[in-house]
Amino acid sequence: MIDSKLADQVVNAKGLYVTPGLIDLHVHYFWGTNGSAYMNGPNGLQPDGFTLRSGVTTVVDAGSSGWRSFPTFKKQSIDGAETRVLRC
Repeated sequence: MIDSKLADQVVNAKGLYVTPGLIDLHVHYFWGTNGSAYMNGPNGLQPDGFTLRSGVTTVVDAGSSGWRSFPTFKKQSIDGAETRVLRC
């Protein structure tokens, strides 16, 4: 147990689950109004709308963008997000 006197802030989490930030390994977050369904298109989601409130701090988008569209994906989906968005 960590001594609460050494903490800057103490939160009563009795009855709750405490976990590190969760990682979602399969997302489509290249949102936009152009392109196909998931690449800069209407089926892509904005990351902060669905992640942090669920305990997800990091997501991995494994294919919504390609090498040609990556700069756009980075600008609109990665750079502005509070959630850490990775691309593999």
